[in-house]
Amino acid sequence: MRSTKLPVVDTCITEDCVRVGSNEWYKWLRKVKSFRYVSQFHPITVNGLNGNNWYAYRCIAGKLRRCYLGKRQDVDFKRLQLVAEELSKPDREYWRKVSGVGS
Repeated sequence: MRSTKLPVVDTCITEDCVRVGSNEWYKWLRKVKSFRYVSQFHPITVNGLNGNNWYAYRCIAGKLRRCYLGKRQDVDFKRLQLVAEELSKPDREYWRKVSGVGS
């Protein structure tokens, strides 16, 4: 497993004990540019572009997957779980959705 210096968010609490979705969570998001989210699916890396638009990333077999999380105010536990699940789908299912083929 690759080591990282990014803050880690596990299930619904940050390593600093901030509950995801709370007022403190949104204050915390203003301070960080990226973090790792660990779910029951697979870890994802989350980056805030220009501080307001957040994206999730996961690399599988050398291929980078990316998914838009939303604006800062939309990044909550439910959305993190949904995106982590989406990025963990089998290749065929994920890439079919991304390319729009078969939709």
